[in-house]
Amino acid sequence: MKEKGTKFLVILLIITIIVLAFITFFVRRNNSKVQHLVPVPVPKVDLAPKTTKPNTKTPDPAGNVSFVNRDSLKNQIPVNNISIQMGYTKINLPLQLGNSIYDVLLAGQNAGRISFTGKNYPGLGFFVTSIGNLREGNGKYLIYNVNGIQASSGVSSYFPKSGDVIEWHLGSSL
Repeated sequence: MKEKGTKFLVILLIITIIVLAFITFFVRRNNSKVQHLVPVPVPKVDLAPKTTKPNTKTPDPAGNVSFVNRDSLKNQIPVNNISIQMGYTKINLPLQLGNSIYDVLLAGQNAGRISFTGKNYPGLGFFVTSIGNLREGNGKYLIYNVNGIQASSGVSSYFPKSGDVIEWHLGSSL
């Protein structure tokens, strides 16, 4: 009888060791997947036209911070504005570091400031087919100039600089 009790304790001890090893392995494995987040203040992007000096105060005077992934910072920090001119209409849209004209137009459209449609051509990029009140048709195509010089690529392939003026007009050839 004593021999059966000893065998039972040995088996129970082996099972306990296996369970503890199993738990330790998975806890360490899951901890290695933790992303390292950096606390940074997240500024609010205001799509309204700027008529006064830009706000130089911190985004949150109380000192509260949000945690964001370090790689997403380039899409969260506004740099300046670019001007979009469509016929007689001109608006300013915020430009964020590393964004193409397409990215700026899309953010403006999502904010309800501008409307546009277009088509993506592999190897060439996105081409706008209508913007504001301008629409392609009758052999006329939408063409854009950057600071008075006709662009040679789609809006998804052109990365503007702060202060650029993007002017849209109808032309007879691309």
